[in-house]
Amino acid sequence: MESASPEDLVKRFETLLRLKENEFLAYAQSLMSPQMRSTIDPEDVLQEARIAAFRSLPSFTPSREIDGSLIAWFRAMVRNRVIEQARRVGHLRAEKAGPMERLESDLLRSTAANIESPSREVSREDAKKLLAQAIQELTVDEQTAIHLYYFEQLPIEIVASSLGRSKDGTKKLLERARVKLREILGRSSLFSLGPKKPVRK
Repeated sequence: MESASPEDLVKRFETLLRLKENEFLAYAQSLMSPQMRSTIDPEDVLQEARIAAFRSLPSFTPSREIDGSLIAWFRAMVRNRVIEQARRVGHLRAEKAGPMERLESDLLRSTAANIESPSREVSREDAKKLLAQAIQELTVDEQTAIHLYYFEQLPIEIVASSLGRSKDGTKKLLERARVKLREILGRSSLFSLGPKKPVRK
């Protein structure tokens, strides 16, 4: 493993930032949804990551070749800043609708859904509890995707990055999770069922 003095480490990091600025900016943009990019400048996110990186640089310990470690470390910094910004935007949206409401809305409005609505005799809290129990029957990846997308309210791009999947693969994973949730909820007497509609394969 390479070693370097603190001064040399700063110089090498500054050089990498100059040489790979466009690459880091493209990485930040790839993690941001179009909606997020319309309100948050990726360059601002990159600048926040730079500031955080220089503050943390004294405690940085390379795990292998220094430049490679610095690149991976800074990419993680960029990703964390994007997540922070996404959560800020998400919390603003959550004031209008909480995560359970968003998930329930997606389940009910889906073209493949055969669940029309919770029974009117059932309180909203009972419906939320039932939905929370249904989520526990999903696979680990499905639960993680639901948690990150609905509860953390992260963009699909970051959910995909967190799961190590493509954006399209993550969308399919979320849809499979929603299909399972509809099936689980459909077995409950607390929900009224409408005529079943074919699910596209």
